[in-house]
Amino acid sequence: YARAAKAELAKDLNTAFRLYVDAGSAFLALSRAAAHPRAQEQARGAAGRALERAERIKAVKRDLTPVLRDPFAPEEQQLVLKKGSVVNSVAAPLWTAAVPAGQGQGQGQGQVVYSDPDGLLALSPEQREAGVFWRRPSEMLAGVELLSPGLRPEDIVQRVVADCSLCASIIVCLLHSRTHGSDVPLPTLYPHGTDGALQLSPTGGYELRVLFNGAYRRVSAHTTAVMDLIDDRLPFSPDGRRMCMTTKGRVDMWPSLVEKAFLKLMGGYDFPGSNSSVDIHALAGWIPDYLEVKSPSFQREQTWSRLVRGFSQGQCVLTVGTDNRPTTDKGRVRLLPAHCYAVTDVKELEDGSRWLTILDSWLPKRGADSRIDALVENLSLDGGDADRERVIDIAWDDTCSLFGSICVSWNPRMFKNQLLYHGIWKASYLSEARKEESTHQTLRLLIERPKGAPNSSEEVWVLLTRHRTDTHRSSEFISLHVEYDDGHPDAPRDFADSDTVRMQGVYTDNPHVLVRTSVPPAAGAGTLSLNISYDGAHDDVGFTAAVYSALAMRWDAAPRRLPFDAKVAGALTAKTSGGNYTLPTFMLNPQYRLRVAAATGAGLQAGPAAKTRVGVALHAPRDVPVNVTAVWGRGERVFDLAQSDIAATSGVYTYGFACFFADLPPGDFTLAVSAFAPTHQGAFTLLVCSARRVALEPIPQEGAGMFAKTARGAWCVGTYAGPPAARRPGTCWRCPSPHRSSAPARFSTCMYLANAITHRRRRIRLQPHPPAFVRVALAPLASSGAYTDARSGAATAQVALRAGQYIVLPLAEGAPDGGFGLVVYSSSAATRLAPL
Repeated sequence: YARAAKAELAKDLNTAFRLYVDAGSAFLALSRAAAHPRAQEQARGAAGRALERAERIKAVKRDLTPVLRDPFAPEEQQLVLKKGSVVNSVAAPLWTAAVPAGQGQGQGQGQVVYSDPDGLLALSPEQREAGVFWRRPSEMLAGVELLSPGLRPEDIVQRVVADCSLCASIIVCLLHSRTHGSDVPLPTLYPHGTDGALQLSPTGGYELRVLFNGAYRRVSAHTTAVMDLIDDRLPFSPDGRRMCMTTKGRVDMWPSLVEKAFLKLMGGYDFPGSNSSVDIHALAGWIPDYLEVKSPSFQREQTWSRLVRGFSQGQCVLTVGTDNRPTTDKGRVRLLPAHCYAVTDVKELEDGSRWLTILDSWLPKRGADSRIDALVENLSLDGGDADRERVIDIAWDDTCSLFGSICVSWNPRMFKNQLLYHGIWKASYLSEARKEESTHQTLRLLIERPKGAPNSSEEVWVLLTRHRTDTHRSSEFISLHVEYDDGHPDAPRDFADSDTVRMQGVYTDNPHVLVRTSVPPAAGAGTLSLNISYDGAHDDVGFTAAVYSALAMRWDAAPRRLPFDAKVAGALTAKTSGGNYTLPTFMLNPQYRLRVAAATGAGLQAGPAAKTRVGVALHAPRDVPVNVTAVWGRGERVFDLAQSDIAATSGVYTYGFACFFADLPPGDFTLAVSAFAPTHQGAFTLLVCSARRVALEPIPQEGAGMFAKTARGAWCVGTYAGPPAARRPGTCWRCPSPHRSSAPARFSTCMYLANAITHRRRRIRLQPHPPAFVRVALAPLASSGAYTDARSGAATAQVALRAGQYIVLPLAEGAPDGGFGLVVYSSSAATRLAPL
């Protein structure tokens, strides 16, 4: 407060305003932390005085530099996590410590049997049809255990609940624990004994520790009392069978209780379905990696190498899932549609054959007689035929053809360092304009390689998680795009010279998106830009960005919003969508003049040549891949794009959002907005933020406000291509019928040669073939200059002409092997274009 008052007396109102706001926030935090009411009142009074001074300064100085809140502040991060503490009307408070055995709401006096205050879970239609009733295991079964040492993965079976992904998840977690002697991936159910081992609750109260909405939480009750637990009442059929996840030949309650606690969080036994990587992330905290086998980006060989290495080292567990195709018979097992199978082994034999062993958790009915089902359930199946009917060895190539997805979960302990950031999309307190900007956020990650560390390539994994408060909501999509910042030595610098145009950042309705990137051996340090996007109809959607790497990392916590901005709205239409920079129609794309003001005042960063930090963000529909590029174009329309012309670019085409940050000198630039192909169309908004004042205005299309006359022609061998001094037989070409334009009055005209040469497709790039060098001349007054091989052709500048007749010469050098289009723009409607 004292520093703010000193700055105000010195007439430094920007600094005074910021310090008064900081002082007010500090006093408010102190009032909440103070224990004595008098101290609280004094702190609130001081906060009021500081904020009052800030308001007075704001009223006097209209162009005040805004004060931005720090989203990386601990209180802001904690606020995001607290917003995710209720899921499907079930309290999921942050995990602090486990409730000791025998304690909890309704417990503590004489070991009273505990009942969940939320009541019984909603049943699935199949359970209701079976006429289930709720009982405690001790009332129905003898010799109840929680998790016996002899429980095998194949003992766990799925009953009538459609949670095959959850059942397969528990199976592979138990398998990993049994194989590697570790409890790391096991879902954590409490209470535990003094030795840390899982034990039966004497009162029937249990709690489950889950990683959900960015933090570890406990499954509690809607009363939000942290001592509320789940009880051990389970659904039983009239003949005494558990009508939930169960164990065959055993009375282990651990799978059933984990299922009940997790499905309580998900809204009940009427589970809409999931995938196992999502479930294991919640139950064990492992990194989800969802692979679509039928996706064009799926790499079969590389995926196999990662899976066989990770599985043998105990660093991953996995399941496979079928799509909605009809039931398939494969050996002894029928592959059901939309079903999840646990993978119990991944192996490569000496003969080079590659195999997966899958286990079906579903227990098929043997007939209408439920007594037979009960007998089958109670059998000991060690080495029996029933187990073999649920297990199959399947070749890797068959796996890639029969299954639609592979759900992999990776051990986060593979990485030495982990970094988290919690944020919110589309906050309700923002204006409508700011809401759209909030749905696309950019984080900057600073990476450092410690001195003396091995000079080898290191991976950085980035996991984006969408927070869910209602798991039954649909039509919510997220996207993650990770790339090196422009200042990094390994950042892509050949954007306009590349042979291929790439697209990234596809939207998905999966709550998790995992992106891997590699830090090259030569890179000692660098910056990664994380573009995080959301598309949906809901406000205040939280997210968590988790980064894993062996390298040292930290967030760039500098303010992400620059104080000055300019915004325009536009649209890519059939007339204005010219596609990417490899197409001759690129010049049709919307372009804008960006004016960056020079620095004023004193200091090292002031002066006419001082650079300014500028951020540009382009927002478009989620199905439109876009790019935005700043060009050294002096604020004029550009017709072609070369690497030397680019001041800054968003890089590869990304769906729905593109952005870049760059330090630009004062002056005028051309911002070119483009989609990947002319068929990609839709409305967009362009936002420019800057440390200094900026102006943004559209550049009119070529010939805007003028009348257009068009003609088509073709070059042929041996024709005249210009004045005698320019004749070069065999290499120069001209139109056999030169075009003549006549104007009855004074007018302005602009002409460009529309390259209509035949195109052919190379990978995903469209390139003129064969190459040709062209120019256009308005004899004898104007010319497009030297011959050019620009994809957009050639154009003359606008000139003022008196009434009369003029010759238009479309010229070519090389082997064009095709025709051309000619357009003449005129301010006079009486202008005619006709062949000589």
